[in-house]
Amino acid sequence: MASKTKKAKGTGHWKARWKRDYTASLSDPAKRHSGSAYTTARNKLRAARGSAKEQPCMECGAKPSGWTLQPRRSTEILLDPSGLYFAASPEDYAPRCAAHTRPYLKTLRAKLDKKAHEAGL
Repeated sequence: MASKTKKAKGTGHWKARWKRDYTASLSDPAKRHSGSAYTTARNKLRAARGSAKEQPCMECGAKPSGWTLQPRRSTEILLDPSGLYFAASPEDYAPRCAAHTRPYLKTLRAKLDKKAHEAGL
């Protein structure tokens, strides 16, 4: 008897959800990043400081996975219409490896969400 290969449970759901969300983001200008202030800030960062992978992780010295927001007290944190926090200044970003990026961003996001909620955004 020939064995049938089974598709992993739920993969169709996630594929359909991704396709729906991705397609919606293309049709909704508020969810697109091209031409947004967020994209402009990230492009300025790459032009001014280069790739994060050319520098060591600021916490452990390993090869970083990318730039992370490292706001100073005087920095104005901006919120993109799609829900992304960013700063306009390239000096407000630091290179971090994947091991340090995720926990740092989780904590930072919670702090920024709390401030945004208090400000009524």
